[in-house]
Amino acid sequence: MVEPGMERVDRVLKMFPKCKVVAHAYWWRQSQNGACDRQLQEHPNLYADMSGTVVVQVLNRDRKYAREFLIRNQEKILWATDEGWWSFGSQTKQMNQHTPSWRNSIYPPRCATRSTAATPRRFMD
Repeated sequence: MVEPGMERVDRVLKMFPKCKVVAHAYWWRQSQNGACDRQLQEHPNLYADMSGTVVVQVLNRDRKYAREFLIRNQEKILWATDEGWWSFGSQTKQMNQHTPSWRNSIYPPRCATRSTAATPRRFMD
């Protein structure tokens, strides 16, 4: 479903406005052309999952843009992991993998608290 501009993703989101969709992994590769930001702004039923190494790679390309993006979309961001601690051999390694230092350095604490506490409740309603 993920292609430049992501028209197919837009079509699905419009066809099923009551269905909440979580964007994951390769969806993030479209962030540099603005498609991810646009979709989160246009579609109230779309959320973005921060798990996985693709997100870290993409957001570390332009930290200023990443900070603005995360602040702007803080109520649509889900902080999670897509792998269990057993996948890495230790819980510490997993947390270092999925809670990278950029989260603390580019994401203001007020936004992290807001997205971590409020987004899951909105998503589950």
